Amino acid sequence: MGYEPGPEERFPTTTSGVQETTMFRSLTNLAVIAAVSLILNVIAVPVPAQEPAAFTGHWVGTLTIPGNPIVFIMDLACETGNWSGRVVFPTQNPSPLPLAGIEVRADSLFIQLPDVAGDPHWVGVLTEGEVVGTFYQSGGAFPFAMGRDELPPFPRPQEPQPPFPYDSEEVSYTNGEIILAGTLTTPPGDGPFPALLLISGSGSQDRNEEIFWHKPFLVLADHLTRAGIAVLRLDDRGVGGSSRGPSDVTSRDLAGDVRCGVRWLASHPAIDPARIGLLGHSEGGLIAPMVAAECDTVAFIILLAGTGVPGADILLEQTRLISAASFLNENFLDRQEEAQGSLFDLVLAGADSTAVYEGARRLIDTQLSRLPGEHGGLDPEAYEAQVRAAYAQVVHPWFRFFLAFDPRPVLRRVRCPVLALNGTLDLQVSVSQNLPEIQQALLEGGNQDVTIRSFDGLNHLFQTARSGLVTEYARIEETVAPQVLEVIREWILARFGPGAPDG
Repeated sequence: MGYEPGPEERFPTTTSGVQETTMFRSLTNLAVIAAVSLILNVIAVPVPAQEPAAFTGHWVGTLTIPGNPIVFIMDLACETGNWSGRVVFPTQNPSPLPLAGIEVRADSLFIQLPDVAGDPHWVGVLTEGEVVGTFYQSGGAFPFAMGRDELPPFPRPQEPQPPFPYDSEEVSYTNGEIILAGTLTTPPGDGPFPALLLISGSGSQDRNEEIFWHKPFLVLADHLTRAGIAVLRLDDRGVGGSSRGPSDVTSRDLAGDVRCGVRWLASHPAIDPARIGLLGHSEGGLIAPMVAAECDTVAFIILLAGTGVPGADILLEQTRLISAASFLNENFLDRQEEAQGSLFDLVLAGADSTAVYEGARRLIDTQLSRLPGEHGGLDPEAYEAQVRAAYAQVVHPWFRFFLAFDPRPVLRRVRCPVLALNGTLDLQVSVSQNLPEIQQALLEGGNQDVTIRSFDGLNHLFQTARSGLVTEYARIEETVAPQVLEVIREWILARFGPGAPDG
């Protein structure tokens, strides 16, 4: 069973104690904090019982983790006595997480974060408009404070600001019943201009590919349009102005969206239909070659952290690299890789649902084995929820397609110029695993214009990084390394700009 605090701990008026922990597991399962000892003394000043409105609404707080303070944003609501809420850890994961077990007594507050190993929960006291207390997880105790102040904006010096020296047009086109909306930026003048269609990575992304308050596609579009290249960036299905459509789509379906975008660009009066290219990031770097191999009107493609091996290999290497960068021990890494690889083998072999479900259970058991308590401290219901979530992920059509898809046969059929870039600190699409395979497949197919570049010290977003972990993304002010922007611009202009052989 999960840890259940007693009445004194759940609603303290005075709390003091010493907690020691040998490992803190971050909420994204990507960061590990070294051993720490904390002495926490929270003295609550007696105040009258508070109305629910004193706790409802928007809060911004900080967990005081030594060497790694974690910001969180919490929203609480109470309707007819029933509490609900959600929390976001913006520097770790931009997705909101539901809260549960919210209880208020006088000036004290208790909140649980369900379905996360280690029974994470907040216990705090409201004093002069601020809640101060302790966050508990996996036997560790960490001070927190949250108030009503808005989160100060993260500096994003590269984000372009108006006025812009180019035209910007809100556009849409269709792929069957799917409406895809976006923004086309075109240089000043009559054109026709070379054009680039941007393809985002996996998951639901907006037209700017916004993540952790970074807008890499906006930065890229601005940089290239100023150089005389039109850029079309789009909301993914179900985001912004684009319609959702069915839920069982795969990368191949998304490639159909891109083909429709190429046709739309070719019909635009400001665009030269002979100079339309694709830029794909991550999964987009898998989709761009699929379209280019089947569509003669694609004049060039640019792969940012594109894949060169099957998805199962990508994910196994990704898990190992992230876990190693989080300082997990080799024995655990080996066991995790074996359990993950076994699950992938079951999915790829078309095993029945019972076998795949048990494979998902073995993987979750392995991942939780490094945390104290049975099932890593999760109660049986929360533990089973994690198993179901892992099973649902691996049997989804998108995931099945990604696991099995080998991009190399497609790359061999790409004849247009290709620029493939990656960073040495990319832990999600390994440079050493993928760039050589991309290059070899293109050359084997007889492609005569292949440029491969790796950049020291850049992560999956092409930011200058230290570890490459996702936990760094929000803290880094740089959105896209300037040298990457320059390489992309100069490569396109040399082939399709004014005065170029194909321009």
